Amino acid sequence: MIRSMKVCSIQGCEVQAKSKSPLCSSHNRRQAKYGDPTAGPPIRRHPPRGLSPIEAFQRLAPTGPPDECWEWPATRTSSGYGQIYAEGKFHGAHRLALEAFTGEPVPRSADALHSCDNPPCVNPAHLRVGTNLTNIRDKTSRNRCAESRISRDTLRAVRESHSRGQGVRDIAKSLNVSARIVERIIRGETWSRRSSR
Repeated sequence: MIRSMKVCSIQGCEVQAKSKSPLCSSHNRRQAKYGDPTAGPPIRRHPPRGLSPIEAFQRLAPTGPPDECWEWPATRTSSGYGQIYAEGKFHGAHRLALEAFTGEPVPRSADALHSCDNPPCVNPAHLRVGTNLTNIRDKTSRNRCAESRISRDTLRAVRESHSRGQGVRDIAKSLNVSARIVERIIRGETWSRRSSR
C-alpha cells in the first residue's frame, strides 16, 4: 500500500509535512520560535534532486516589481551571490536568471553583470551578459573596486608602513580594505602600473 505524501499547509510550500503536523519542519520551527509559522527571515530552500539547473532555478526564483531587486532566497556564496546546486555542481543564480529570461545560455567565457550592484539580485531587468573586462570597468567606474579607491600615494604609504613593521591587518583597517588587498599591494601582484606613474 502506497501512502500519499502530506504537504505543508503553508501556501506555496511544497515540502513534506511532519507526520503529526500540518507543517514542514522549517515552518514547525518558526511556529515554535516566533509563534507564527510564516514569521522570521525567508526560508532558504533547496530544489528537489534530478532537476536541470534552469528548472531548479525556476522552482526557487523570486519575483517582484520590475524596477526592484529580486533577492535570491536560497543558498549564497560568501560574496553574496545566489547559487544553486544541480547536476552535481553549483551554478550562479544570476546567470541562470539570464538564461531563463533570454532562453539562451550565458557563454562560459562571459559574465552575468548586475546594473544594480546587488549580488543576490536575480531580476533579469538588472542583468546583462558581458565580459570580465566590462565587469571590471563597471566596478571601477562605480567605485566598487578597491583599485579605484587607492591612489599612488596610498600605495607608497602601504609599502612604507609595511617596511617599517606595521601589520597587514592594521594597514587594511586604516584604508578600509581587506587584508588580502594589502598583501597583494605589498607583493606587487596588483596596482603595479598605478604605482609606477
